[in-house]
Amino acid sequence: MRRRASAGALVIVIIASGCIASGPLPAPSSTTRSASPAPASSTTASPSAAVTAAWSPVAFNPSTAHWTELTDPHAGPAGGDLIGFEDGYVTIGTRDPFEEPVAWFSRDGARWTAASLANPVQNCPDWGPPGNEMVPDADAGAVATNGSQVVVVGAFQPHDAAQCADSGEYHPIAWMSDDGRTWRRSESFDGGAVNGRVSAVWAVAGGWQAVVDRSLWQSADGLHWRSVPTFPNAGVDNVHAGSAPDGTAVVSSVVGSAGDSQYRLFASHDGRTWSAIDDAAGCETDATQIVAPGPSSGPAWVILADTRVCASIDLIHWTSTNLPIVVWRMAGTRFGVMAIGDTCVGAGNSCQDSGKQAYLSSDGVTWSRLEHPNALSGTSLADGPAGVVMIGAGPDDTAGSHAWLLEP
Repeated sequence: MRRRASAGALVIVIIASGCIASGPLPAPSSTTRSASPAPASSTTASPSAAVTAAWSPVAFNPSTAHWTELTDPHAGPAGGDLIGFEDGYVTIGTRDPFEEPVAWFSRDGARWTAASLANPVQNCPDWGPPGNEMVPDADAGAVATNGSQVVVVGAFQPHDAAQCADSGEYHPIAWMSDDGRTWRRSESFDGGAVNGRVSAVWAVAGGWQAVVDRSLWQSADGLHWRSVPTFPNAGVDNVHAGSAPDGTAVVSSVVGSAGDSQYRLFASHDGRTWSAIDDAAGCETDATQIVAPGPSSGPAWVILADTRVCASIDLIHWTSTNLPIVVWRMAGTRFGVMAIGDTCVGAGNSCQDSGKQAYLSSDGVTWSRLEHPNALSGTSLADGPAGVVMIGAGPDDTAGSHAWLLEP
């Protein structure tokens, strides 16, 4: 990608897991479908029954829970999606003076520190404004956690003579951290022989997987990557993904030719063999968020496609619910799968605070409304050591400089 100025686009894909629970919730209108040839009206196992059998809920009352703005709110990250892991919270973004990519870390959601992920280099001649402009030699595109470690992936842009001669020359790269504060940078994938950037990353048993355009890559340590064949991606757009502790991964990947492409769901139990999910109660196409099951996030896969939320325990039998909001972000938390968004379709900045809403579900099927903080928008949320933290823009429109903690 030619860097004509120091600004760059940042695409975030978050793979995070939390802990789920809830009390009795009112039942919405929903449908149940099956990925098998059986009729769509066939009955299926109840995800809520499996939830009760599989894990113990954390006591929580959505009607009395509230959000508290954390201290030092204007020292937080400049925006981006959030993950929680055993040491704290991490989000990736950029900062001045030359919009370098950084990983923001906080132990408690209130105090944040930033670690640079790039080195300043001189821009290619005639690519930016007059003068010796300094630009970062890398950009960050996605972040994932396995609960104890964090991996960030993106692209390396050396701005050397070869790249300056060919504006399309950039290489996939990764950063690994054991604590969210210090980062080790990988070599370019395949020694720099691959031209492309990473659009998604997720944890698997024994390591990590990442997507570079049409190809799948795997690493045991986040630093050394090798190509894995048979990834079902015929496009070059972003991939949305989730992975469970049993090794199952679900991705929403662009397939089809230009002008006739769409996101489709695929599942794999070994990271190599992928099967299409042809019927997911309406979420089999155009899914943009995937919350995976786990010991701390419940047994159900929860998938968002537009305003439709679909849930399944076995990736065969599915239920579907339409939430009354445009969802900004879904995340697994110790209290349930949480969705934040607003009702301001087409209203833009004219929407009132009452349009911001949050919903909680213990199974992806039954949802209960809970308070949303006094925020212009909620960028993202995640569960971590301090609890469920949300970062976003405050009522004064200072984007990404506020953080809130959910008080149960």
